[in-house]
Amino acid sequence: MKKFSVFIVLLICVANICCFSKEKEKSAVDIEMKNIEGHYTNDGEITNTAIELIITKDGNGYNYEINTPYRSMEGRIRFTDNPEYFALDGIRWASWEIDGIPQELPEDVDVYIEEDGLAIQNYGGSSMGNNSYLIFDDIEEKYIVLKRKYVTLPNGTMVDRRITEDVVDMIFKRFEAIENGDIAAFRSTLPEMQDGVDYYYQLGLIFDFFEDFFDIGYDTFEDAVANGGEELTEVSKTLFNGEHSLKSRNTGLFIKKLEFADTGGLRVIVTNNKNEEIIYNFLYW
Repeated sequence: MKKFSVFIVLLICVANICCFSKEKEKSAVDIEMKNIEGHYTNDGEITNTAIELIITKDGNGYNYEINTPYRSMEGRIRFTDNPEYFALDGIRWASWEIDGIPQELPEDVDVYIEEDGLAIQNYGGSSMGNNSYLIFDDIEEKYIVLKRKYVTLPNGTMVDRRITEDVVDMIFKRFEAIENGDIAAFRSTLPEMQDGVDYYYQLGLIFDFFEDFFDIGYDTFEDAVANGGEELTEVSKTLFNGEHSLKSRNTGLFIKKLEFADTGGLRVIVTNNKNEEIIYNFLYW
């Protein structure tokens, strides 16, 4: 009877160990399924102190690069037994005190996984006030909320999350018109002209994207814009009002990324069927 009882105890211990191992394995799998890879930012929405976190994956796990107003750091990501957060190893805290006595500073930062992004508690302390810490001394937010800078559409296009759906739709229509050689459809994606600047801008866009449609050389076009008068009138009639049949380009244009340009406007990065990457900037859209 005694041997049987010992055997039962051993079985229970082994079962608990197995369950614990499976739970740890499950935690790592949970994090993997959350797909933490991506480019995150807070856009400096609260204090104009932007922070960005870039997470990439390689054969050995995940790497991070984090940029604050005055620091840039990179390192490895370490998963914990808790699937709700992971750690950025190699980031030294700015300060940590207990009862006013400085403590040895930790060199990792916990990042909490939320439904629509990530979060870091930048500073805090106990309710009694005898324990306080600060991680990033160049960030004022207590809770740093990071959201993906880009969302990936079902077709694989990456889009800056600040760009509205109607603008995304318009850009896709614009490049479809370019691919199909449809000037009328292209013009329908342009904003209504308000002044002379808009007029010249749209004239230049049509010439740049559909130069092969017109019996006008680049020098002739530049001279007409510079000189104005009848020359410009004739060129404008050809570009804006001429009858143009469709001319499919068959270049296989694919919009790889759509984002705001640092200098203003929209930046559209496309690839063609030769796997060449081409960048277009639109000042107005």
